[in-house]
Amino acid sequence: MTSRGKLVAGVALFGLLFGASWGFAQTTQPAERAVGAVSRAAGSILDVVPADAWGAVGVNNLDEFDTEVMRLGQKLGLPIMFAPSGLIQMGLNITQGFNPAGGIGAIVLNGAKYPGAATWGMFQGFPVPVVLAIAASDSKALIQSMSGKETEDPNVSAVTLQGESVFAVVKGGYVLIGPDVEILKSLVVEGAAATQMATEALKPGFVKQATSSKVFIYVNAKPVLATYGPVLKGVLAFAAAAAQGAQAGAGTGPALMMMGSSYIDVLSKQVDKLLIFLDLEPNGLHLSALATFQPNTLLGKVFAAAKPSGKPLLAGLPGGTFIVAAAQEQTGTEFAQQLADMFLKPYLDAMRASGQPAMAAAASQQAELTSVRIQLAKLQKTVQMAAYALPKGEEGSLAIVLTGQFTDTAKAYELIKQNVNSEVQSAGEQQPKVKDFLQAVTYTEAAETVEGVKVHTLLVDLTQLPKLLDVPENKANEAIKASEAIKVIKVLFGSDGLKVRIAVGEKNIIATLGGGETFLKDALAAAKSGKAPLATQPAVVKVSERLPKDRVSVMYISAENLLRVVDRVSKAVGEPGLPFQAGETSAPLVLAVIGDPLGLHVTLYVPTELAVSVRGMINQAQMQQQRSQELRGQTTEPKTAEPAPEF
Repeated sequence: MTSRGKLVAGVALFGLLFGASWGFAQTTQPAERAVGAVSRAAGSILDVVPADAWGAVGVNNLDEFDTEVMRLGQKLGLPIMFAPSGLIQMGLNITQGFNPAGGIGAIVLNGAKYPGAATWGMFQGFPVPVVLAIAASDSKALIQSMSGKETEDPNVSAVTLQGESVFAVVKGGYVLIGPDVEILKSLVVEGAAATQMATEALKPGFVKQATSSKVFIYVNAKPVLATYGPVLKGVLAFAAAAAQGAQAGAGTGPALMMMGSSYIDVLSKQVDKLLIFLDLEPNGLHLSALATFQPNTLLGKVFAAAKPSGKPLLAGLPGGTFIVAAAQEQTGTEFAQQLADMFLKPYLDAMRASGQPAMAAAASQQAELTSVRIQLAKLQKTVQMAAYALPKGEEGSLAIVLTGQFTDTAKAYELIKQNVNSEVQSAGEQQPKVKDFLQAVTYTEAAETVEGVKVHTLLVDLTQLPKLLDVPENKANEAIKASEAIKVIKVLFGSDGLKVRIAVGEKNIIATLGGGETFLKDALAAAKSGKAPLATQPAVVKVSERLPKDRVSVMYISAENLLRVVDRVSKAVGEPGLPFQAGETSAPLVLAVIGDPLGLHVTLYVPTELAVSVRGMINQAQMQQQRSQELRGQTTEPKTAEPAPEF
C-alpha cells in the first residue's frame, strides 16, 4: 500500500474540515440543494460503525455544514468560495450519486480483530483498519463514478480512490470503501451473525449528542487502552531504565515515568468512551468533549454526582466591566479521599521509589498537604473569581476578586493558611528567589475593618523590586527599569500596589487585589446579598441562553475588555497604545462544565459576534499599518481595509 493510499481517509476528511474550503471557486451552492435536503437525508454514520470499532470521525449533514461555513464566511468578510461538500466530491472524484444531505466519515476498526488485514496504516506494529463511509443518494451511481467494477461477490465492487485500487460495499445508505474485501464483507453480513452497530450498543444520550452535532470524533477508549496501554507502559519502562542509567540515580525522570505508567492503568480501568463534537451554528461555534466511564467506577460516580444546585453560578461577584468571570459549584466532595488515593498515590509512590531522600521527604509533605486540602474541599460549597477593568478615576485599571462559600469560614481560613504556608515553605526550599520574595511580603492579621468585617492583608514592599528582579541598585539605568515596573504595577492595581485584602465573613471568604477599599466593599456587599449582577448583564445573558442549562462550572472571557486595559496601561506608562480600537463587549468567550448524567462534559463556545469583533480589530490594525507605510513612502497605491461586517 502506497503512502498516498494510507493518507486517503485523512485527506478526504480532515482537509475538508480544517481550512481547505477557503479560497476556491464554488461549484455547488448550499442554497441550491436546500429543497431536496430532507428527502435525501441519510442516517447517522454511527449506524454503520461497529460497536467494537476503535472510533470514527464524521460529518453528519454536509448540507447544513456547508450552509454554516458559508454564512460565517460572509459575516467575517472572508472569501469562502468553496462548499465543503464540493471539495469532497473533487477530492474523491465523485461526479454522481453523492448525498450531501447525509454525511461522510472515517471508521477506525478494531485492529486486534483483523491481524492480517490489508490496511491504510499501521501503529506500533498493529494494523489500523480504516473504512471510508460516504452517504449516497444513489449508491450504484456513486460507485460507477469511482470507476466501479463488479467482482466475484455481487455485494462487493472494485473502485478507484485517488488512483488506488480498493473495494466498496453498501450499507444503510452509505458506501463503505476500504482496501480489505473481507473486512468490508463482515460489515454487511445479514442475519444472526451480523456485526452489532454502535447505535445499538451505546447509551441513547451518547448517540443523540453525536448524531446532532455537525462534526464528531468518537473514540472507543476502553479497547484502545487495552490494546495500546501495555505498549505505552513498555515504552515508559524502557525510558525510565534509560533515564535511571543516564542520571546515575538522580531518580526524578524515572519516578515521573513510573507515575505515567500508573496513570495508564487508572485510565484503562475508568474511561469507557470519548466523544468530541463541533457545532457551527449561526450564533457561534460549540466545541465540546464528553467522556463516559465504565460501570461502577469512581470517576463515573463522581461525575454522576455533578448536578447543579439551581442557584446562579456567578452569585456573590460584584457587578462591573469584567475581563474574566468564573464560578464553580463544589460537588462530589464525598469522593475527595478516594480521588486523592487514585490520582495522588501513584505520584507519591513514584517519588518514594526514586531512592532520593529529598523526594521521599517531598512525598511526605505532599501527603500532609493533601489531607489539608481534602478537609478544605469538604467545607467548600462554591468558588468564584473575577477580574474587572476599572473605569477611570478609581484605584488602578484592574481589580481581581476571589470568593468562596464555606460551611465553616473560620476553620476553612485556618486550613487555607496552613496549606499556603506549607506550599511556600516547600517552594522556598527549592527556589532561593522565593525566599527573597517572602522577605518583601508582610502579612498582617486584622489589619483593617471594612463594613464591620476584619480584614487581613498581604502587602509586597515594592521598594524591594530591584532586588527581586536581580537589578543592582547602583546602576542608574537598571534602577530606572525597576522604577518603570513599579509604575506599571500602580497603574494596574492603584496606589496600594500589590496589596491583597482578605475578609472572612460568616459564609464567605473574600480576597481582593486592586481597586482599594472601595472595591472590597462592593465585593462584600455582593457576597452578603447572594445576588449575581454579572449574570444579568446583556452579554452574559446572550451567551448563557445558547449553552446547555445544567452548568456546574463556567468561565466567561471578554477579549475586548482585556485589550482596553492593555491599551490604557500602555498609554499611562508612555508607550504607544494598540493599533486599533477594541470592539464592544458583544458576547464573551465561554468555557463550561455541564452536569451530564453520561459523564464529564466540557464545552467551549465562541460567539459569532466575538469572531466578527476580532475580525474588525484585525482590519483596523492592517489599515493602521498600511497608513504608516504610506507615510514612510513604502507604497504608492493606497488601499482601504475591509470594514467589519454588520452582525
